[in-house]
Amino acid sequence: MTPTAAPTRPRAAVPWARPEIEVPRVAPPNLVLEASVRAIRLPHTTNAVWTQLLARTGALRGALWPYRVEFSDTALHAGCARYRYGPLVNLPGVLTRVKNSEYIDLQYCAGAWIGSPRWLRPKRLEFRLQPGEQGTTLLVLRLEALVHPLLRRPWRLGQRLRWKLFAATIHRGLRR
Repeated sequence: MTPTAAPTRPRAAVPWARPEIEVPRVAPPNLVLEASVRAIRLPHTTNAVWTQLLARTGALRGALWPYRVEFSDTALHAGCARYRYGPLVNLPGVLTRVKNSEYIDLQYCAGAWIGSPRWLRPKRLEFRLQPGEQGTTLLVLRLEALVHPLLRRPWRLGQRLRWKLFAATIHRGLRR
């Protein structure tokens, strides 16, 4: 007598996922997409700025207590995970594209939020480097986030301050 094989069910992609449960893939409907673009002219070469952007020590040193930054690898490359967290901040992300001396694309994961998941959800951060005249570099930053409509104005003001501090950090790192 030959044993018969047990009937098989189609397996879900994740062992604990049940196909009859649908997981929502969108943010709350009240959040609106907000894109913040800043251009920073730096009196340094593109290679020097690129090296500073990829230096993990700059990100680690720039994180104020009790906030922290962690990376999944010692070198920053496409596929490297980056975690920034602290009180009221959870920003897991993955570097999806790194084009030498030109472009960095950081995609934030679905669980990324600032303040509360119902207030601010960053989606993507892009860095573009463009060589300028006489050894200068133009660094263009673009941050996309889903923002609660009541927080749009404070978010925009906060972005202005944040990128000014970021520019100062880059200048300080390049002077060393």
